Amino acid sequence: MNAPTPPEPEAVRDALQLLDYHFFGAGSDNEEHTRAAVLRENVIRLIVFDMHLAIEELVRSQVFDALGPRSSLPREQTIAYVKDLTSRQVLDLAVELGVIDTPRYERLRDLNVLRNKAAHHWDLNRRVRRGNPAAPDRPLAWDGRPLTPEAVRSEFLPAYREIYASMLSSWTEAHRDELDPAAGH
Repeated sequence: MNAPTPPEPEAVRDALQLLDYHFFGAGSDNEEHTRAAVLRENVIRLIVFDMHLAIEELVRSQVFDALGPRSSLPREQTIAYVKDLTSRQVLDLAVELGVIDTPRYERLRDLNVLRNKAAHHWDLNRRVRRGNPAAPDRPLAWDGRPLTPEAVRSEFLPAYREIYASMLSSWTEAHRDELDPAAGH
């Protein structure tokens, strides 16, 4: 016998209802699923953005932690400096400071490129051309393949979840006393 499924949290129910309304609530019955492909693309885009932002915040925090003791600037100016760096600049500084190693840098650079493409190209399934119209098509891809729902589930999320979990664990360990003042005593 299976245990009863707990009810959906209100925030999940609200989010799903909002997505349903945005993508399907305004059309007539015969147009109900015309935006289904757009919904799928936007969910992929959301996952890319969410993972990028979560990891980027950790990288920025760890860059600040590494840079802070070396900086002659007041703490607030060092924070502002790190905050004002572009995503690529913070990655470059992170690898230079030894906050991340070269393989992680390359993986995070790939994520940054993907985030930029997802942010600036509406149709994720359409091939993207830059500049010269005679240039070969470049599909929006991750690891050389289209970023399909299956690739997101089986490859993209596991790869970046591992990076996120590892970085969060390191950050949490470095800030244990701040997070739990009783642990420092």
